[in-house]
Amino acid sequence: MTLLQTANDISLRIENEISTHSSVLKKYPLEKYIILLEKYPEVSEYNYISPEIIRYTNRILSEYDQNLLVSYHKLLLVALIKKNIEILPNKKLPDSIKHLYLNDFKRIISDIETLNDESDYTYSQDVFLKKLALCSYRLIPVGARKINCSKLPIKKFIFNKGPKQLISVLLIVFFELKGISPLYIGHLDTNDLDLISELNEQGLRGAYLRIVDLLKLNPKIKGYFGTSWLLDPKLDQINTRHQYNRKIVIKNGGKLFYKGPSASARKNSLKKSRTRRMLYEQGKYVPTDYVIVWSRKKIIEWADKTTIHK
Repeated sequence: MTLLQTANDISLRIENEISTHSSVLKKYPLEKYIILLEKYPEVSEYNYISPEIIRYTNRILSEYDQNLLVSYHKLLLVALIKKNIEILPNKKLPDSIKHLYLNDFKRIISDIETLNDESDYTYSQDVFLKKLALCSYRLIPVGARKINCSKLPIKKFIFNKGPKQLISVLLIVFFELKGISPLYIGHLDTNDLDLISELNEQGLRGAYLRIVDLLKLNPKIKGYFGTSWLLDPKLDQINTRHQYNRKIVIKNGGKLFYKGPSASARKNSLKKSRTRRMLYEQGKYVPTDYVIVWSRKKIIEWADKTTIHK
């Protein structure tokens, strides 16, 4: 059975599930929801929610219930996938990224098809926000990362490490990036097992090469940036296996900036490491976010050299 056939079958199943509330699709047609999604600004975070969408979903909740909204959102994702499978061949994307989109569409369809799927398909859940952004072509899979068009949030780190960092940020913004928007921003997606399997140096290099393919197709994009506790140089004192996350970039013209401790850094850093938890409890390690910024020119230069030496 093809992906499109599976999607059609799931659509019918969900429509039957909500048949007791048959009016919902008439009063709140999926087509209108999709039009509202298509009006989203090109430069925005994957978890952006427009005021119009908030009002639309709140009206559904006020008239029905949370379970109905979950089913409605599953049906929405399937409708987006059905629509986007047809236009994917004509999208201005490298073939490798079209293939990754198909893999993501298959994964999302499989999640919905699984009757014991416990994901909460509402805006309170990051897993749903990522799925919706993928199905809306706002989040782009590149392998070890997923990316979207964003604005470099310099106010969140420019003043965090004294005059030296301030000057370094201004230099890269004015002389290399020539602005703070638009840039690609990278994200992890821990619900994507294919992405998790790429979390190594080779996988990250492959992701950066795909980003360069996209940059060459989109001259207006000024570069790439990412924020993570994995970029913290102090991690080298605990274990050197994460070094590649920053060294690929800073050894090839990118810049590293201190951002500071955060609740998300603490949660993600301590979740799976007994050593980091112990050092944190002893006051010897503070999970800290850093920002990497790689200008368009520098990352393309790196990719061209990498390709030549393959």
